[in-house]
Amino acid sequence: MGYSIYKYSSQEADNINLGQGGVAFLSDTSALTPPSGQVIIAIQVVGSGTKIAALVAEDPTRWFNTVSAAYSGQNGDTWDTAQALYTGFTLHGRWTSLTLASNSAVIVYFGD
Repeated sequence: MGYSIYKYSSQEADNINLGQGGVAFLSDTSALTPPSGQVIIAIQVVGSGTKIAALVAEDPTRWFNTVSAAYSGQNGDTWDTAQALYTGFTLHGRWTSLTLASNSAVIVYFGD
């Protein structure tokens, strides 16, 4: 996949940050998948101690995930599901599915 760091204009990037591509709140252990034609582009932690149980990348060689190590040739690792995240922390990437551990809460931002 030929991704460019210039995928979005400045205005489009601002709109994404404001949730204009769509957002969802997740606080249970069911898998969340984005709407058709979109991916999860940001995960903002709203519950202290939040843990990600499963995270599937659109391209697992480019974005960290729980399935395989992104950039393993450059010492990248698989996401550690025991890693606790804290309120206000935001993860950026491109994922097709997210599942949280119990007692976790996030806001998920969608983009194309």
